[in-house]
Amino acid sequence: GGFAFEDEGDKGKYHILEHYLVGSILENSDYKLQLDGEADMEGVEFYLTTTKKGLRDDLKFLIDGLTKPNFKNKKILLKESEAVQSELEEYLNSKEGETFWAARGLLLGKDCPYVRTHREEVKIAKKISLEELGKFYREKFKRGKWTLVVSAYAPEKNIEHIVEECLGNSFCDEGKKLVYPECEVKTLNEIRKPITNVSGAYVYFTFPGMSFENSVLERLAINIICSTWLSSNKGQLFKQLRQSGIYGIDYNTFFFKRMGMVIFSAHVPLAKVDQLTSLVRNGLNDLIANGVGTEALDDRKKSDAESWLAEWDSNEERHNWIVQDIVQDGTVYPPEKLTKILGKINQDSIQKVIKKIINPNKLSVIVLSGVSA
Repeated sequence: GGFAFEDEGDKGKYHILEHYLVGSILENSDYKLQLDGEADMEGVEFYLTTTKKGLRDDLKFLIDGLTKPNFKNKKILLKESEAVQSELEEYLNSKEGETFWAARGLLLGKDCPYVRTHREEVKIAKKISLEELGKFYREKFKRGKWTLVVSAYAPEKNIEHIVEECLGNSFCDEGKKLVYPECEVKTLNEIRKPITNVSGAYVYFTFPGMSFENSVLERLAINIICSTWLSSNKGQLFKQLRQSGIYGIDYNTFFFKRMGMVIFSAHVPLAKVDQLTSLVRNGLNDLIANGVGTEALDDRKKSDAESWLAEWDSNEERHNWIVQDIVQDGTVYPPEKLTKILGKINQDSIQKVIKKIINPNKLSVIVLSGVSA
C-alpha cells in the first residue's frame, strides 16, 4: 500500500487509516503500548517497542488491532482526522514543500501516482466516515502484502515461537504478486503555472533515476557521484558557485519499486536563475567528461564505510536499516556486505553510472517563482 497505490478519490486514505489504527490500538491498550506508525509512498509501517517480558502480550495486542479493527469510534476518527489535517497543513504552509511537489507534478504529470496531492488528502481527512474507512481497510489494506520484522538484543531462544503464537491464524502463506504503477518522465519544453507568495526562485535539475530493480552497487554509486560533485570544495563548480554568490546546491535521489529520480536543487534570487543554470549545465558536462576524481571517490568511500559502522552501532538506526532492506530488497545488507560492494566501485563503474543517469538529453530544468514556473 501507500500513496502511490491509491485510486482517484482515495488520495490520503492510507494516511488517515494508519492514524486511526494507531489511535484505536493505543486507546484500547489504555496508552500502555509504545506504538507509532507512518504512511509513505509505497507502504504503511507500524513500530512497536516492547520488552522481552511484554513481547507476547504487546505483539498480540498489535496483531489483533491491525487485523480485527473496530470502525465504530467517532471520537478517535475526529481526533486523528484533526491530527492528519494539521500534519498536511504544515506541508502546505511550507513554500519549499509546495514548490517541491509542484516541481514533481510538472515533471511527472499531476496524475502520476508518485505525485502527492496534499490538498486532496486534507479534503479526505475532513469528510471521510467510519464506514468508508472500514471499506477501504477491507478492500485495500487487509489484502496487501504484510512483512513482520522483530529485532531484539540477545533474544530468547523461544522468541520465534512467541511470534508464531501471536500471529495465530491472522495471516495465510499464500503469496500474491503486486503490480506497481509505471511512471515515465515526460518531455517538457516550457510550462507556465502561477506559484503565489514565493520569494526568489526554486530551481530543479532533474534526471530519471534508479528503482530498486537497479543493483545496490549502482545505487551506492549514484549517491557517491551526486555528493562528491556538489560537496568537493576542490571542484570547479563549487568555486564558480561561490564566486557568483550562490552558496550551495542540494541533491536528492529517490528510489522506488518501479521508478526513481535524481534531483539537484537550489534557491536563488530570480536574477541569478540563468547564471545558475549555465553553471550547472557546464558542471554536468564536466562531470560527464571527467567523472568525480580519484581522491574524491576514495574519500567518499572511506566516509561511507565509517558512517555505516556508526549507524549499525545504534539500536534504533540498525533496526530501521534492517526493516528498510527487507521491505525494499528482501534481504539485509549490513556494513560488511555493503563495504565489499563499495570496494568494487571504481572509476570505470562510476563512469558507467554517470553515462546511464546523467544524460543531458533527459535533463529537465524546472524554475518555480512567484511570477511563473
